[in-house]
Amino acid sequence: MKYLQLYRQYQDLHRKSNADLATSIVKLKSLNDNGNYLQVSLISLDIVKKTMGKVKTTFENTALFWRQVAKHCSRLSSIENVEDTRDCFKKDPSFFNDFVDAIKASGLEWLSLAHINHIAATSILQAKDNVDSVMNDLPDKSEAQKIIQSCTKEIQQMVLEENVKLDKGSVLQIKDAR
Repeated sequence: MKYLQLYRQYQDLHRKSNADLATSIVKLKSLNDNGNYLQVSLISLDIVKKTMGKVKTTFENTALFWRQVAKHCSRLSSIENVEDTRDCFKKDPSFFNDFVDAIKASGLEWLSLAHINHIAATSILQAKDNVDSVMNDLPDKSEAQKIIQSCTKEIQQMVLEENVKLDKGSVLQIKDAR
């Protein structure tokens, strides 16, 4: 139950963050329509700050993930379980199936780890290419105004979709807790 409380608090914070972002986007669109470029710049920086907060959280979660992968690697590199089963097999041949199962389990865990690393490496390369292309194609003032017009609706939709995912997650968490 404590987990559910923490998860709900996380969802509430996430929703508040999304609402703040949506408010800033509406202000940005309104100010851009009025031609108030100083305010547009300030609101744009506010949106960047809020978005970068989400990016920071993503990197923190990624770091946590890789720390867990490192612990998993340490556990996998300890072959004691397989050796213990092998020693039992040497003393009593009826442990043969257990020995084979321990080897299979270890192999599957190593394959899973390789798969995760492959996906991560591919994703990192895709993200690098995407960042490079964005940084090499920064817009001028008139292009920025057009982007603001076209992107505000898209960003608002993304925020709404993220809130729907949060709601679905809470339903799944409640079902899992039962």
